[in-house]
Amino acid sequence: TQTSPIPLLPGRTYYWRVRSWSGINGTGDHSSWSLVRTVKVKFVAPTLTSPASGVTTVPVRPTFTWDEAGNGLWTNFTLQVATNDKFTKGLRNFTINAPATKYTIPNSLPALTPNTTYYWRVKINGVYVPITSASQFFTTAP
Repeated sequence: TQTSPIPLLPGRTYYWRVRSWSGINGTGDHSSWSLVRTVKVKFVAPTLTSPASGVTTVPVRPTFTWDEAGNGLWTNFTLQVATNDKFTKGLRNFTINAPATKYTIPNSLPALTPNTTYYWRVKINGVYVPITSASQFFTTAP
């Protein structure tokens, strides 16, 4: 009545069906096949690694890093930094081409404001997505 298939890969659709057998090793009578069923395995959201949530000494040009468990079906990431946890105030978006999972705000762009709490998250962009990470917060150094 149950089996443990091989691990399924994220972002793919799998099809399955079943039927019953009355003999050992499937040599006896059997039922008709069931209807075909599908299951789509979701991608795993990125995991934010740095700056860690709650840190209070982050520079105004922080380096953001994250991990992602992907198979190359996306083209880039959107790093979002905002001054509230709903990402509606002071929102800044940065696009990072995959497969890079690290970004530092360059000198050519405005730095973050000192002594301010920020929230950040990362979105995967591409086929079957976007998928957004959980958010974390940090405070820039005075």
